[in-house]
Amino acid sequence: MMEQDNVLNWSPRSEDLCFFIPDDSSPMSLNYSMNIFKTLMSQRLRSDSEFWMVDASGWSLADSLKSRMDNLELDLDDNVYLYQVDPQLEDIELWEAYRITPVTPLVLNFITAWRPETCWHWPNIWSRRVNLHGAPLRAYSIPVEPYVKELTKLENGTYIYTGIVADVAWHLQVI
Repeated sequence: MMEQDNVLNWSPRSEDLCFFIPDDSSPMSLNYSMNIFKTLMSQRLRSDSEFWMVDASGWSLADSLKSRMDNLELDLDDNVYLYQVDPQLEDIELWEAYRITPVTPLVLNFITAWRPETCWHWPNIWSRRVNLHGAPLRAYSIPVEPYVKELTKLENGTYIYTGIVADVAWHLQVI
């Protein structure tokens, strides 16, 4: 096991696939490991794009996982995945963790399960994260035909616009 100072001075590159395997031999060891992981995640920049795989095999996903991961600084495009290996069933479950915005609750989303008789089916990240759970979305534009033909200012200071961008935004409401 690496010393804590060495771990905390490590900085992954954007193309890295990082595995974090916490010590779950005791509750105290698991808490210590998760504190190291939280420190590593807090040192990341918003532009960082490395993939993280966290071994959650010793945890109960329903309860303790959300509480262990809740203080992580995550956003919508982060690549933090948790996997659980079940040796009795010989399967691996894969979950993703992210936040819609920095102040929204952690989203823990089941992605897929691998079993010896099946293969991975891993849908695209944006098809999995299409539901923004009511987070406000604000778009800015200037009138440039054919994308935005006309901007009409309303009394409340917002605008209604027409054009290709408006058509796309209108159709996105149903997703």
